[in-house]
Amino acid sequence: MMDLTPDGGKFFIFYLIIVFISLNGSSIGLVVGSLISDPAYVPSVTPCVVIPVAFFAGLFKNRGDYNPWMSWIEYLSPIRYSFNGLLINEVGAEDPRLIQQQLFIEAWECILALIGFAIVLRIVSIIVLSLITKKLE
Repeated sequence: MMDLTPDGGKFFIFYLIIVFISLNGSSIGLVVGSLISDPAYVPSVTPCVVIPVAFFAGLFKNRGDYNPWMSWIEYLSPIRYSFNGLLINEVGAEDPRLIQQQLFIEAWECILALIGFAIVLRIVSIIVLSLITKKLE
């Protein structure tokens, strides 16, 4: 129906990327929730964190349109790695459209980046929570 690649291996890579991007989303929420002491402020602060992450992922603006001094921020977006991993998984790294977009990364590298983001964000939340509990004692 949608003309996706009918390959079992690609399906499981797709599913793995989706699992890791949801893990990253919950990790971002955990960091924001652990940084803010009043739960009433969390829903208003979370978009201030999530929108820049989505903005610099390359979904709203092309990579070449950013100012050169802001181009490094795109590498801090887990959404960028999930989108690139899903795109490379579906159409292949040798597709001319991807070469034009300068995506010189493989799907497994995107998965490793997502795992790294999740680990770092979870460690940050553990550190913040341990500092808060020491402060309260």
